Amino acid sequence: MKNSIRKLIYISLFAIISCSNMSNFCKHGLSFNNNQFAYKPTAVKENINDAYLFANQTNLQSNDVAQLLTWQDLAAVTFAVKFNKQYQMDFQYPVFGKTVKNLEGKEFYISGHIIPLDVNQGLYAISKNPYSSCYFCGKSGPESVVSLKFKNKPSKYKLDKVKTFKGTLKLNDSNPMDFIYLFTNTEEYEVGKDN
Repeated sequence: MKNSIRKLIYISLFAIISCSNMSNFCKHGLSFNNNQFAYKPTAVKENINDAYLFANQTNLQSNDVAQLLTWQDLAAVTFAVKFNKQYQMDFQYPVFGKTVKNLEGKEFYISGHIIPLDVNQGLYAISKNPYSSCYFCGKSGPESVVSLKFKNKPSKYKLDKVKTFKGTLKLNDSNPMDFIYLFTNTEEYEVGKDN
């Protein structure tokens, strides 16, 4: 009973955020015109997280085909409002750019801040920004968070801990109850340890 209530709360919060036009509250490049919600990243210094993994690049296995996925790689996305019959409401669905579409199905490493969603269930996301930076008003949008779908039950990670993970990128343009970017078969990458 407790888990079903918690899940209902998460779904409700996600639906509220997904359906809200946050451009009235935020002045960081968000716009909403002609049923198009568009987040345009502002020019900011490259996040240190993108360099976190490859500062220790020599520790990667030589036969590893996975590359570092940067947050800039995920920025090519806009949003279109569409009515969802199942939930009887409008949602903002992602429209991925060609460069992002070409990344789907490939293995990558990504570094960022841990966002625990449900520690007991092993549900986590990784974010370009720390938790204290607002999802929209922290100069970021939905492209700044990736859902981690672990291969095995993960460790219990602390909020905002900077970590690196390896996984396969999946794009989500149909399920409004999950993040737009998913990492499947996710495993933690530890510098100096053979994965």
